[in-house]
Amino acid sequence: MLLAIPVIVMPLVAFGRWVRRLSRNAQDTLADATAYASELVGAISTVQAYTSERLATRASAARSSRPMRRRAVRRGRARC
Repeated sequence: MLLAIPVIVMPLVAFGRWVRRLSRNAQDTLADATAYASELVGAISTVQAYTSERLATRASAARSSRPMRRRAVRRGRARC
């Protein structure tokens, strides 16, 4: 009876660590995207002066959407 407890608990601990790692990676990705957006907003006059709005928009979209889509796919797999 007591031998069943480690068999049940060990996979749960491993799964919890895996989910925590995925969550930390998603938060880091979001922090990077937020920092980039904050930098753009802070330097908007410079961006406008060099007419780089379109380039900045593309770079911002690429930084935020692609990694978040990847994380969402991984999270979707974890739920199944």
